Amino acid sequence: MAHQSHGVEALPVVTVHCQRTGCDACASAEGGFIGVGLMSGTSCDAVDAAALRFVQIAPSSLHVTLLAYLERSINPSTQSAIKQLVEMPMNHADVPAEPPPKAPKHAKPTLVQKDEGGCERRAALTIGDEDGASTTAAAVFAPDATMNAASATPIAAISRLHVSLGHAFAAAALQVIERAGLKPSDVDWIGSHGQTVFHGPNETPGHSLQIGSAAVIAKETGCLVVSDFRAADVARGGQGAPILPFVDYWLHGTHDHVDGLAIVNVGGIANVTVLPYGEPMEAMQAFDVGPGNMLIDSAMRMFSDGILTYDKNGAWAKEGTVCADLLDALLSHPFCARPAPKSTGREEFGLPYLQAVLAEPRSSTPSQKDVVATLTMFTARCIADQVSKLCKNGPGQVWISGGGARNSTLMAFLQQLMPKSTVVSYTEAAFDADAREAVAFAVLGYCTLTNVPCSLPSISGASSEALMGHVTPGSQGFSPLVKLLSTTSQHS
Repeated sequence: MAHQSHGVEALPVVTVHCQRTGCDACASAEGGFIGVGLMSGTSCDAVDAAALRFVQIAPSSLHVTLLAYLERSINPSTQSAIKQLVEMPMNHADVPAEPPPKAPKHAKPTLVQKDEGGCERRAALTIGDEDGASTTAAAVFAPDATMNAASATPIAAISRLHVSLGHAFAAAALQVIERAGLKPSDVDWIGSHGQTVFHGPNETPGHSLQIGSAAVIAKETGCLVVSDFRAADVARGGQGAPILPFVDYWLHGTHDHVDGLAIVNVGGIANVTVLPYGEPMEAMQAFDVGPGNMLIDSAMRMFSDGILTYDKNGAWAKEGTVCADLLDALLSHPFCARPAPKSTGREEFGLPYLQAVLAEPRSSTPSQKDVVATLTMFTARCIADQVSKLCKNGPGQVWISGGGARNSTLMAFLQQLMPKSTVVSYTEAAFDADAREAVAFAVLGYCTLTNVPCSLPSISGASSEALMGHVTPGSQGFSPLVKLLSTTSQHS
């Protein structure tokens, strides 16, 4: 079956109305489908889960109701393991052509790394299960372990973490299904983004890896799972990111803001979607603009010895003063000047980068709160500078989602930098700002299962559009897919 184009001629198929509390049309309609969306972002701190009801009212009207949303924390040892894997030094020249000699039979498993002076050091990775237990031996390698040739990342640790996160995602899915007053057997699909552990679309060949076993999620929940959404776009030479713009257009493409609408997700990384007024999907622009909360969170952990994991409501930033020369150093990062399409992650803006930029000599030493204020302004500048380039006279509205929407200092900086625009939380304008990404993956799962390509070559740089996602059957096999395709074909 040929897939549907997402061009202008197909818009009646993808008109979506998102309702926080439902609507009369949805309530009176029979049938419908239940989709669950799961997401863990670059902050690595929780799995976001949303349960949605999809009701095809008519060929031109698909109503989507947000039934429940929650965040299920990832235990600290697993968070630490993810960050250690992602931020591990990646010097391709240091990857041996042949495996190193085997360790002594009873040697403690370790991973040999080199410090800046070239001296060997041994680092242990700790991975915890979802009950909070942790073990070093389960996550580390003997020196003769197989290594990923591109990034020197221990494959066995990734494999174990892949399964561990699968259980974490499954637990979040079951919890949000229960909160929505449903049973797993009521759910037609789960759309799971997974956890990005490496994003390298600009390498040759490009690659991006998200883990969190779909097979484990399907086994634990019994539900059909759609996962690995980025791979098809990257395989076509695209960035595989940002991945939300297609859903943004579905939900908000018919907005009435004549000066345009910008939707900014401030998670670990910040990305922007700009929707011009009255324009087709192809006129939309979207890309990652730089770090969101990632550097701020890293600084808070570093300054508090791990006690504080984020700047609650921007309190530290509010008490600090922006350090001009530190801000200039941050803005000189090559990513800021890189043309779109572009995407980034912890590989470029992780803890090693923060430590390196803070170690640079400056005329005066900023206080810890000054550093947090400067990092917050850096995030605001990354967003405002790019939005201003895309919208010379606006945009009229800027909606902020993700954790950044709860940082009042960041919101104030953004309004200060974009005086022609009204900056508001996505919650005020649409629905729960924290739920936006989880909602998106439930919608993207629907797109995959109904044969609608949701990649956007004009944004990602891919050579062609693609159906995105891999399908893993649950206890009912492909029955939910057959039901979905049968029902949607009746309305087409």
